[in-house]
Amino acid sequence: MTAYCYVDFDRNWEMANTAAKQERCSHDMKNGAVYLESILRNAQWASLSQCWGHELDVGIFSYLKTIAKGATWVSSAITNTNSVLDEVTYWESANIQTYRTQWQNYKGLGVVETFSVENAFGWQYPLTLKYSNSSSQLAVQTSFKMQWPFATELSQFTANASSHVGLNLIRGSPAFVYTNHTPQAVLTSAGFLSSPLGPGFTLVQTALGPFGSVEMKRLACPSSLQSLYQNLTKYTTSLLSSSSAIQTAFWTIFTSFTMNPTMKAWNLAQQRGGNLLCELNTAVQSFQDRPAISLSSKGSCATGLFESVIGDTTSMIKALLVLPSLNATATASQEPNNPVGSEAIIRQTWDFVQMVVPLAQRQTLQSQAVHIKRDIRDTVQVSFIQYLYVGNTYVLSAVNYFDPRESEFELYSWLFMFDWAQGLREVILFEGEQGKLTSI
Repeated sequence: MTAYCYVDFDRNWEMANTAAKQERCSHDMKNGAVYLESILRNAQWASLSQCWGHELDVGIFSYLKTIAKGATWVSSAITNTNSVLDEVTYWESANIQTYRTQWQNYKGLGVVETFSVENAFGWQYPLTLKYSNSSSQLAVQTSFKMQWPFATELSQFTANASSHVGLNLIRGSPAFVYTNHTPQAVLTSAGFLSSPLGPGFTLVQTALGPFGSVEMKRLACPSSLQSLYQNLTKYTTSLLSSSSAIQTAFWTIFTSFTMNPTMKAWNLAQQRGGNLLCELNTAVQSFQDRPAISLSSKGSCATGLFESVIGDTTSMIKALLVLPSLNATATASQEPNNPVGSEAIIRQTWDFVQMVVPLAQRQTLQSQAVHIKRDIRDTVQVSFIQYLYVGNTYVLSAVNYFDPRESEFELYSWLFMFDWAQGLREVILFEGEQGKLTSI
């Protein structure tokens, strides 16, 4: 999904649905995904027009065609026949350097990656490396409330029951759809938001700003974190295969784990949900001493599901290798599901690391980790987010994963970060007109 800022690469016509959002677009001008031109120039117009031709004409082209410059642009965009190399040159001339779409969960992303093996007879056999189906999941999406997809916006201009028939998405047009309607009001009338908002969404609106104009940007895992995880994996693999004595000691303590760690700042509060895209849970639950699950690419607003870190002793070794010190009892006390069992796993693995890993090796890895920790804490600012119920009041709490006041949580923070490095988790920046939050 993308939220368009401009019609054309020259930025003659703006498209953001609020003035504040249009200002934020200035930070994204090198991103081809914020220009409608990027897709129209490279679409198969005959096919696209069969499905969306009328909607595009009403929502975009009709106004542009009233301007000589706009009519010329429309004609050139839909008849573009550039070669790939010529198109690259055209994009570069407009200083377009990237193409980054926004996060969403109304479609499940898919990828198919294969290579062919050819034998001496010239016969080729495909071998699949990756295969996951892309699929539509509109019934369980939760991301529309932050930003409507372009296709959904276009469909409003031609639907018989819509109050927006004949309007368009060009900010400079007298028929601009958001001149007299806020994006949040449009979402409310379409049934994606309630009126009035519930207590959770009221908190989200206070933190981020009005719904409907909130960007959801995927943040790439820092290469430094990926490098650290790679070094830890290589070293751990090498260590565990280095001697039979180490293997014997390892298999003696080997186990798997599922932990539900929580922040110390939340110990005296009731935790009522961790998904910014879902309303908080107002009902009293059996387990309110642990964080509820965060947002998901799978959509849905399930209740009774808890945020977990899942792994085994190998995972624990990697996380412990970057810690210069550890209070196993205090760390385990922040895991309410099974603090006694968690302490046993943490303490046994810590003792194993201290016994078999040379101090110099631990210090090398810790030195690498301390810079990454600082970068994630101060620059990326990834937070653990929960709705809380404290003293008869609902609160939206965002605690930095590497908050220095949460030293008991640092082990778990590294487990979360290593999930990010492996592609098991995503980090999403939510940015609106009032503020921003970064969730994992």
